[in-house]
Amino acid sequence: MSAAPKLKRKKKVKFCPNPLFVQWLTEWRDAAAEKGIKTQYAYGKALVALKKYPLPFQSGKAAKILDNFGDKICSMLDKKLEEHLANEAESSSTAVDVDDDSDEIAVCSPVGMQFNETMNGSTRKRKQASPRSATKRVREYIPLDRSGPYSLILTLYRNHTRPGSKGFMHKTELQDAAQPLCDKSMKMPDPGGHYTAWSSMSTLVTKGYVYKEGSPARYVITESGCELAHKLEATTGQHPITDHLPRMASLDNTIPVAQEDQRSEVTSRRSALEIPNYWYIDDRGREVTLKDRAAVTVNDDGVGFLIKCSEASLRSCSLRYKIDRGRTAPPGSCYAYLHNDDASEVCPASKSSPPANGEHDGAVEISKKTSHSHSNSRSTNSSYVPSTNSSYVPSTHPTSSSFTAVPKSRHGMDSDDMTTSAPGSERTGSSTTPTPVFSLRPGQFDVILCVDNCETTGIGGKEKGRKHVLLKELQKNGVNLDVRKLQVGDFLWVAREKGSAVPGLLQMPRRREAVLDYVVERKRMDDLCSSIQDGRFKEQKFRLKQCGLGHPVYLVEDFGSTDHMSLPAATMLQSVVNTQVIDNFFVKNTRDSKESAAYLTIMTRYLNSLYSDKTIKAYSREDMDKLTGSTDLNSPQQRCLSFREFNESSVKNKEMTVTETFAKQLLQFGGMSAEKALALTQIYQTPSDLIRAYETCSLPSDQEKMLAKVKYGQSQRNMGPALSKVVYQLYRSSNALT
Repeated sequence: MSAAPKLKRKKKVKFCPNPLFVQWLTEWRDAAAEKGIKTQYAYGKALVALKKYPLPFQSGKAAKILDNFGDKICSMLDKKLEEHLANEAESSSTAVDVDDDSDEIAVCSPVGMQFNETMNGSTRKRKQASPRSATKRVREYIPLDRSGPYSLILTLYRNHTRPGSKGFMHKTELQDAAQPLCDKSMKMPDPGGHYTAWSSMSTLVTKGYVYKEGSPARYVITESGCELAHKLEATTGQHPITDHLPRMASLDNTIPVAQEDQRSEVTSRRSALEIPNYWYIDDRGREVTLKDRAAVTVNDDGVGFLIKCSEASLRSCSLRYKIDRGRTAPPGSCYAYLHNDDASEVCPASKSSPPANGEHDGAVEISKKTSHSHSNSRSTNSSYVPSTNSSYVPSTHPTSSSFTAVPKSRHGMDSDDMTTSAPGSERTGSSTTPTPVFSLRPGQFDVILCVDNCETTGIGGKEKGRKHVLLKELQKNGVNLDVRKLQVGDFLWVAREKGSAVPGLLQMPRRREAVLDYVVERKRMDDLCSSIQDGRFKEQKFRLKQCGLGHPVYLVEDFGSTDHMSLPAATMLQSVVNTQVIDNFFVKNTRDSKESAAYLTIMTRYLNSLYSDKTIKAYSREDMDKLTGSTDLNSPQQRCLSFREFNESSVKNKEMTVTETFAKQLLQFGGMSAEKALALTQIYQTPSDLIRAYETCSLPSDQEKMLAKVKYGQSQRNMGPALSKVVYQLYRSSNALT
């Protein structure tokens, strides 16, 4: 008896009851992910819930019974469904009528039913036309500008057209070459996500634009991929040979002899036709030649520098820009912000004529806001296209806007207040003026950004890679930085004495350093959440206030979705607002590490221009405490702490005085801010002083209210009876605290 033949095991095909809804949600999620919009998480959650539901929906509104489906997503699905049904109705004219008893083709639609049509008083079922017979217009695939597929296909195309190319690229080589063309990381996923810009390579391979072969994989651009890349090159107006090379610092830079023959014609054509003749404009509206002297703006698309040129030539070029309508320009000219990647170090107009106002590059004045400034027209999502919204960074007028570079002083004085004070006013409480430790005259120092080594080192893996992103961005922006151990803050700036090698010495002589009046504490959202819970948040703000620098900055950096953190988003937002409103810190919000690096770059350039023509006098911490009053920013002499004194006096675990310990003890009370604790310790320097003051009160009720009228802060508000009662209960009451 012959054995029965073995049957192949059939794989069960999963049935999708709502394929169109799944398709549309997937498209919306991928589009939001390419643009970096946080709605990608909402679409992703809705997609997961929809795939678990086993029944078809008749409309988008019906899907509201599922988790993560709100009114917005349901209305979008209904609108998309109406468009789909309208397209089906138009294409139904090409469908073939069938009898009622004929076999029907099952169509899986979101409404789970076929279209009915009444003809000559009888109802007939009409089946959907076959995809082969229906003439559907296929939408052309065009990658989003500076997205993952955009950068990958252009990089492969430019490598393919380069003379002497081997015709393929390996993964690591392709990732490194494509990264400058992409806003997202090729190797590091976004916070809370799993996909990188490299993940879009599978889309290019599936659509036939890239061919993958061998092991290790080699990526080759196909003929259709070349056509797509050529269209992208034509759209952006960039040449495939020259654009991948680093931009020249100025238009008259020499080209290497080996490349001059094949690039000279292209470069000259590009310079003549695409680069307009423009001047850089500084904060006061003066024409300057250097990019570092120009006014700056920061938005979602990066950094822009203020220029002045012919509007016709600007619109005809391929450079990225944003026109500033808030400034009045001569007829035929305009003011615009030129993107950092398209801005040369020296403006082209300086080659033909000097500045019209006769100012030289070193002349940088910081004064009050002119009539051109309009700090109220801040733009957070504008792109580098003609727009009426602009923001001036750096500005000497700090506001709560997240796109202003200069923070408000801790003493409640902004730059407008400082410029109205008498220049060079340095008053002391005693008859003798403290002598500076050393002085640095203009031209004798460089402004250096100091980065705490904790900001560059990590445990490993993704966290270490994310920390390296900030350092790489700063180095790419040309920031003069130094990584060292900082006792307080994550970033600060020092004026470092210029030095030269001494004949006969192996090492450079030690250069003196003075700390400028700005310090930055960087907080990622997840770190902010944990620091609020463990109490580091209050302590760090207290130490920043006591460090001796007058302009503390809190740099708050987004990190994925806040839905799954251990604290509600509203709680963290309230803490940030309190830091700005109550503690008088300047708060700067950024989207990611790249935007944080852009802000630090702008601040470095601003401080470099601010202090370049000043004489810096470095004092010890003790002498700085004796000096009263604030120094005018326009004063030719600026008072600063020496870096050594600053770092030694800010050590966290140093031996504290009784007063400092008492202040830290008071900070543990709920509702006790650093300003309130400081006001109390100025009156009662030790707990024994406070207890003796309580003993002078005859009644317990008087003791409870003794601290209620203690003034604190710049506004000199009363501490209040509630907090006074809590302090009394700790130090005087033997009962349980209430």
